[in-house]
Amino acid sequence: MQCTKEQFLKDVENHSMEILKDDGLYRHLKFTNGGSQVYRFDLITWPGHLCICQDMGTYVFSKQPDMFDFFYDGEIAIKPSYWSEKVQSQCKQSHIEQYSKEQLIENVWYWFENYFQFKDDEEKAAVKEEINKEVIKSLSGCEIRDYDVVVGYESSFGHEFLDFFETSNQEYSYHYLWCCWAIVWGIGQYNKSKANN
Repeated sequence: MQCTKEQFLKDVENHSMEILKDDGLYRHLKFTNGGSQVYRFDLITWPGHLCICQDMGTYVFSKQPDMFDFFYDGEIAIKPSYWSEKVQSQCKQSHIEQYSKEQLIENVWYWFENYFQFKDDEEKAAVKEEINKEVIKSLSGCEIRDYDVVVGYESSFGHEFLDFFETSNQEYSYHYLWCCWAIVWGIGQYNKSKANN
């Protein structure tokens, strides 16, 4: 499941910002819904770093002196792939990526269309039906078991998922994406408050 912008905005629709520190590149902003810990998040910056922490996990990013400028360009838009390269630290529950059964299924069909060779359409249809029965319907959502199902498959015509281990079956975690949205939204709230003063 992916965290969309719409879902994030619904989660924070009643949030307000409290500025705990605002001294140049040293900032500490707290965002809560009336002080509740549910979906609370803090943005903390110091030169070259930004930390988001609290209810949805902790990530520390590093790239340039003012990290607000790095993340925010006036839009509530995220760049999860590029930003993930800048993660310096994360708490043990805050994974950037996680196994995705849906991604594995997408990869299986990509492999079927691009790497399997068929003598005719009849063979292709037969192998597709086999994959649906023997692979797709056998997937459990457990990464190791699902991987074993795929690499253990051989069609009645000799097709195999050779070198499938090179395929990534990961997607960005819900928590990581939520925190990405929180960073840009939080910076936007901070910038609005500064513009109004």
